[in-house]
Amino acid sequence: MEQATVAVCSTDPFVVLGIEHLLRADSTYTIVPAEGSREARVAVVVADEVDDETLMLLSHVARSSAAVVVLIVDRLESDDLARIVECRVVSVLARSSVTTDNLRAALDQALAERYPKDDLLTQLMNQLERSSGGALQPKASGPSLLSPRERDVLKLLADGLDTVEIAVMLAYSERTIKNIVHGLLNRLELRNRAHAVAFAMRVGAL
Repeated sequence: MEQATVAVCSTDPFVVLGIEHLLRADSTYTIVPAEGSREARVAVVVADEVDDETLMLLSHVARSSAAVVVLIVDRLESDDLARIVECRVVSVLARSSVTTDNLRAALDQALAERYPKDDLLTQLMNQLERSSGGALQPKASGPSLLSPRERDVLKLLADGLDTVEIAVMLAYSERTIKNIVHGLLNRLELRNRAHAVAFAMRVGAL
């Protein structure tokens, strides 16, 4: 079997050594230095949270290589998802639960690029909720929970439109659009608009 090249990137050199140690237990992977990440098929990026420093690191990896990214992080919010997907993150692991086995599974998933881009936000949201113990899981699920008007608004949010643009597209007032979104977030106990879009994708409403 051809060996897969992996670069481990972090601002903490001790973290890099620890992840590289886990990877060296499997002869499937060849470790390349972070500065040689352009040669890697997968980059493993390790951070505390998705802050400006982490986004700069992810952006650097995306610009300097064609590698897909496995992100290992302590804290991740649902509204971070769109930003990390832009940096080719295809899998997320919680730092506290990293093992040789689940790291290998994440790398294999990344190498296979198993999830189409349209499904990637949903997949990462599911990984996030599992790693957070379900803290972001809304109490109810199912496309029937969303009214046709709510689905229309969420579809346009998923396309990147803002409140004003959605109001024009649907011929509603801005206040009506804000009320629709506010009511949806409260009813389903969702954190923000990004979480609402991810929820709608997960239950098949988008």
